[in-house]
Amino acid sequence: LAEGVHALGYQSADNVENMEVLRSTTVLVDATAPVSTFSFGVPLFIAADGTRYVTPATQLAFSAGDPASNGVASGVERIEVSVDGAAFAAYAAALTFAEGRHTVLFRAIDRVGNVETVRRLDLQSDNTSPRTSLAVLGGRQFPGPDAASFYASLDTSLGLPAVDPVVNGVAAGLAFTRWQDTGGPFKTYASPFTLSEGVHPLAYQSADNVQNLEVPRSTTVLVDATPPVSALSIGAPQFPWPGVLLVSSRTPFSLSAVDPRVSGVVSGVRDIFWRVSDSLAPGAFSAYAAPFTLGGADALKTVDSYARDNVVNVEAVKSTTVLLDATPPELALLSPPACGGGICRVLSGGVPALGSVRDIHLRGWRLEAAPGRGAAAGFVAIASGTAQVSSGTLGRWDTTVMPGWRTLRLGAEDLVQYARRRGYRRGRENLRGRHAQRPRGRLLLYRRALGVLRPCR
Repeated sequence: LAEGVHALGYQSADNVENMEVLRSTTVLVDATAPVSTFSFGVPLFIAADGTRYVTPATQLAFSAGDPASNGVASGVERIEVSVDGAAFAAYAAALTFAEGRHTVLFRAIDRVGNVETVRRLDLQSDNTSPRTSLAVLGGRQFPGPDAASFYASLDTSLGLPAVDPVVNGVAAGLAFTRWQDTGGPFKTYASPFTLSEGVHPLAYQSADNVQNLEVPRSTTVLVDATPPVSALSIGAPQFPWPGVLLVSSRTPFSLSAVDPRVSGVVSGVRDIFWRVSDSLAPGAFSAYAAPFTLGGADALKTVDSYARDNVVNVEAVKSTTVLLDATPPELALLSPPACGGGICRVLSGGVPALGSVRDIHLRGWRLEAAPGRGAAAGFVAIASGTAQVSSGTLGRWDTTVMPGWRTLRLGAEDLVQYARRRGYRRGRENLRGRHAQRPRGRLLLYRRALGVLRPCR
């Protein structure tokens, strides 16, 4: 019979024409196979090329219907499936798939054995989340207090590159990357970004197209935008001259710096640079290592300095101008002269001491005498002053109170403690004062021979 509904009547008769009562039946002829369908749960991603991506949690279900054809449908008997080349087996419950590539064959069979043409379904199961890293772009950085942190300059950009790794031949592809700052709301990452000065605990993660979400990764970025502050310390000797500080070539200069804590961040001082300039030489910056002194000719000197922190925030150059005095006072003791050429004198009474003291930064001078020839101690002041003397009388020496050989000395010191030797510039005169019953002011000349004074003849 052809497919369709057939109402049949039938009877039989014997040889003497006894006729059976007419019997009847309906025959439903089904020649059409059932039709199966499938449906996926979530997560599911269908790529532009039609590839289906699932996870091991995604369920694949089948159903089937037996279509009525010419009024006949015998109904679905069962659905059979074959996974990855296995034998067909009756479908009973939704299927799930381990990570990897899979091929599913399926068919439905109706109650009269009409078998659906085998259908094929290819899918890929992805159970691996993407991997996100923090990329540091430009700027300057310095290791932080622990392995999960670092210091960064304000112009440091941060990128979040991510990849979806291929595992067992499957990668569903990257869906999105997002990041969070200091526990705030997550932001979808689109392009590199910068951060303001302060402490930034960052969390970041990515998800693939089947919702495999990466465990958040974290890094603390300590953004330092504030340069350090340096300070110049000037030691002794020094003297506050009008409008400028007076220093000597022995005056130590030392530099220090601190990196201020701003918004909870301090990367620390990296280095200090300095230079000395004057009208003759501009100077070049060099790294500071130890206290230094000034050299060169007496002149105004400018000390420039600046500091850098560990992310190379550079302090504005600081300048300090000082006046260098590296020259001791100029002294001359003109009269009375020293014994020389075999000629000496006997002095008595008040003898004028003539000389000169020159230094524009003079602190003071002192004319003094001590017993003995070439004396080093026991000096008694004769005269002193604080003003320069240009070839004039320094003082009067009373020779009556100190008979015998005497050492006359003139010393001076400037405002930064420059002197001739060991604190004083010395000029010595070896003289012999005659203390006898001779009138004051009388001058007798003697010839010196073998260290004995004898009258001149």
